[in-house]
Amino acid sequence: MVLDEAQVKEIILEGVDPLISKARKRADRINMHITGRNTKDYLEKLDNYENEAQRQLKEKLLKSNKSLFSFLLRPADQVFSANGGSIQYNLSERSLESLKDAVSDVNEGLSVKDFLRKKVFKNYVIDPNGLLMCDIDEFGGVSVNFYPTKELFWYKRNGNRVEAIIFNPYENPDDKNDNKEYFRVIDDVSDNIYIKDGEDVWLDQTQVLDNFFGYVPANVVGDIFDVNEPLFLSFIDDVLDDAQERLRDVNTNVVHKLAHGYAKYWQYPEACTTCGGGGELKYQEGEEVKTKVCYTCDGSGVKSKKDASDLMLIDIPQEGEQKLTPDVGGYINPSIEIWQQYDKDIKETGDYMYECLWGSYFSRDPEAEKTATETFVNAQIKNARRNDLSKNFERLHKFILDCYGKLLFGKGYESSVSYGTKYNDESPDVILDTIFEASEKNISSSIIGDLQMKYYQSEYANDQMELSKKIKLYKVDPFPNLSAQDVKELGVTGLELNKKIYYPQWVNQLTDAKIILMGEDELRKDLNDYVDNLKLDTNVSEEVQEGAAKPEQ
Repeated sequence: MVLDEAQVKEIILEGVDPLISKARKRADRINMHITGRNTKDYLEKLDNYENEAQRQLKEKLLKSNKSLFSFLLRPADQVFSANGGSIQYNLSERSLESLKDAVSDVNEGLSVKDFLRKKVFKNYVIDPNGLLMCDIDEFGGVSVNFYPTKELFWYKRNGNRVEAIIFNPYENPDDKNDNKEYFRVIDDVSDNIYIKDGEDVWLDQTQVLDNFFGYVPANVVGDIFDVNEPLFLSFIDDVLDDAQERLRDVNTNVVHKLAHGYAKYWQYPEACTTCGGGGELKYQEGEEVKTKVCYTCDGSGVKSKKDASDLMLIDIPQEGEQKLTPDVGGYINPSIEIWQQYDKDIKETGDYMYECLWGSYFSRDPEAEKTATETFVNAQIKNARRNDLSKNFERLHKFILDCYGKLLFGKGYESSVSYGTKYNDESPDVILDTIFEASEKNISSSIIGDLQMKYYQSEYANDQMELSKKIKLYKVDPFPNLSAQDVKELGVTGLELNKKIYYPQWVNQLTDAKIILMGEDELRKDLNDYVDNLKLDTNVSEEVQEGAAKPEQ
């Protein structure tokens, strides 16, 4: 798309695009829930339910939904860490190294995937109508940034692809007396600055630049279409009303705890020790004796504050009089039931939001048993939601790679990006129990093999080096899903059987460096050499010691 000067002038004079204004308001509200910023602006005063003093106390002790959404969005972390997936750069080895070097630092030292995970994902949730844009920096290199809608004035899109942008105006930083507004305008062929002074708008001829990309290098980050208007919805749009309700409940509970959550002390009144219960103090002024209000009890004559060392003297009851002690004082305890109900409602709202967001239930009971069908369905629904996220961030990842590639190698460059979808929700212990159960039931060895790989990926999810070692050794293992006894019963003899028998012994003598530096074929040869050096009788006939058909831990 190419904008002519008349079109740009008309757009600028009309003011900020109404859709951009609406997207900004939505983003501000979501940002409040995600980061806690300006929360008090969204906290309603409950007329007829709270007074102004309670409202002010609620603002002073304000608690946001930030921790809740940190929890709700946690399953999305695995979009960026799931196993599997691939990136096809479609380049020669020499060109590939150039591109990989260029994208190793796309923003503040971050790789493409780390940048998308650490800086773009949260903005994607908060402001789905914002833009991910590749730009040419002052040194002629590529810089990648997210532009929220508050920095945008107008843009035209086709799906997620942006065809033209006008950024929010800025003032001349070199001239504080200059009241003009400066607009950056990008289309397929140019990157220009327009100046607005009152009702006049014109192109700054001194700042006319070609668009080196040949297209607008920007993409809208959102992927959930609003059916009512041409905007994108947030990933958490379905639970925003519930989030507002929880915000109100949490802060009402905070005020209630302070106002009614402490035990209140009571006792029968005691005379003020300063004035003796009269409420007044006498003093002499010249010849005249005057009185003044007691400064301790403010004239009430009753002690209102007690010290831990104070002693209360009680008259000995006469015959027929009721004995007061020990009921001369005590505490009125608040209702525990109302506290418990508040906590229950708040937790249930959070759990309900989790279920709405991910389509799967959340259980706080680690001992609760689930059927295999329940577990499978629960995981499948959540994974379907994560797959949608993966596809969107694959798109953004490819967009960044292609921007770099087209600039380095020409406009015909195209990459291919596929994120992994093997999400590790189960703990290693649960997977290990499944392996043992599958082995006892003689399940197919290929299924047991898949479970073993899943176990390694879960156990070493945060240690890629160790994961790589375990997977490499698994692939080198002769008959990895069978014990040595099973292998012998299959009729395997000689060197192949001995390799299976002595495989664990061989693994134990390997160094970490050897496992890391040697390839799979080199390790297989090393196993062969190790067994050969043992000088064993290849006609093994004695009973072999059964090895464990389970992953090494």
